[in-house]
Amino acid sequence: MPTCNVVLTEHHQQVIERLLETGRYQNASEIVGDALRLICPGRHHQDHCLYG
Repeated sequence: MPTCNVVLTEHHQQVIERLLETGRYQNASEIVGDALRLICPGRHHQDHCLYG
């Protein structure tokens, strides 16, 4: 899978750290994946996804 580096604000970094501490996510990639699924929820809605 390709790697993509992003720059986060301090606030967003803290959000990711708190989410990781909950144990729900193994890494930041899983968090970003969930966030992107909220923006682009499924194959049937690709026309609404800016990235699809």
